[in-house]
Amino acid sequence: MPVVLSVGSIEGRKNHAALLEACESLWAGGARFQLRLVGIANSETGRPALERIDRLRSAGRPVRYDGPESDVALEAAYGECAFTVYPSLAEGYGLPVAESLARGKPCICRSSGAITSASNPSANSTLSPTRIFLPGCTSASHSLAALS
Repeated sequence: MPVVLSVGSIEGRKNHAALLEACESLWAGGARFQLRLVGIANSETGRPALERIDRLRSAGRPVRYDGPESDVALEAAYGECAFTVYPSLAEGYGLPVAESLARGKPCICRSSGAITSASNPSANSTLSPTRIFLPGCTSASHSLAALS
């Protein structure tokens, strides 16, 4: 089963709500992949995402939340994933995007704001609240299939 990796703190502005909603839609449609989240959780703004992760896991969805990881474990996570997703709404730079691309892993991310400094906007895709699309793909499932 392919692994989709999302690295970054779990907090409101990182937009994990949209990512989890998109993944739930994909799973409901029959897509098979594991979502792996790595990063420290903000005790206030990260709570809704953590609660949703717990509900998805309780429902049997393949979600793995590791919290903060060592450099060695993070490197292994990048090595095991098919691609990364970085749904953040507001960034100063977008280091996880640059880290993903530096390791040869495609990254689905917003194509606006400061994240464009860390990525080649034409090589990435955009994340809407309910769907993940890659250029040339007509659905979220098609996007996942195109990368896995």
